[in-house]
Amino acid sequence: MGEAEEGNNCAVSPGATVTVTRPDLVVNTISAPPAAAKRGGKFPVTDTTHNLGAVAAESSRTRYYLSLDGVKNAGDKLMSSSRNVPGLAPGASRSGTVTVTIPTATPLETYFVLACADDLSQRVELDETNNCKPSSTTVTVTP
Repeated sequence: MGEAEEGNNCAVSPGATVTVTRPDLVVNTISAPPAAAKRGGKFPVTDTTHNLGAVAAESSRTRYYLSLDGVKNAGDKLMSSSRNVPGLAPGASRSGTVTVTIPTATPLETYFVLACADDLSQRVELDETNNCKPSSTTVTVTP
């Protein structure tokens, strides 16, 4: 049934605010890679994923890259293996270790290792730009 005035159906509660928040997954630690590794070679990577958000995060997946500059971009080389991270309460962290494999076609260069939480952006977060952390040292890929 129509009303005489359709524009007056809502009211604002005085003094009340609603804060919408989300989880925020970051990698806050990553182990140092070996100084050198062969194409097709393997090495372990240990990292810690942390939920900076004020609400719980659902389970996610961390993936690993070789990066020339330590910042994730299209030129980085995705390594095999990923790590499943269970759901994290606000402020909670979870560490884990995986063994990654350097792709056989990787150019012979020196790389940082990147660990990227929720790398495929399966979870909506407060900040989608802070998910990756580079290793503090580099690995030189050899033939």
